[in-house]
Amino acid sequence: MSQKLLDFYKQNYPLAYNYQVESCSDGWLKLLEPSLKSIQEYNTKNSDHQMIITTIKEKYGTLNIYMNFSNDEIDELNDAAEKLSETACESCGEKGKLKQFRGWYYTSCDIHIRK
Repeated sequence: MSQKLLDFYKQNYPLAYNYQVESCSDGWLKLLEPSLKSIQEYNTKNSDHQMIITTIKEKYGTLNIYMNFSNDEIDELNDAAEKLSETACESCGEKGKLKQFRGWYYTSCDIHIRK
């Protein structure tokens, strides 16, 4: 993840931003915005019991989001982001496909194919 995007999410969603990004490219970050917005709103109303994304990473070519706890709304948003990552290039966010290269899975558009 680029420092510019990391700073954007940290500045705009500080109550949801306590996570570790292990391996998530910039292309998928816009998929996270609905979840981050809802988490921010939840945490603003529930200061005694904060909902936090603990890890964001790529696993088997798709986005994976891990949290300390969540509710049905956040689960649906996270599931939607994870599902959308199957067809969004992890590098740029454009339409992509799940691919395999030397035993590793990744999702990319035609421009970002690994060779």
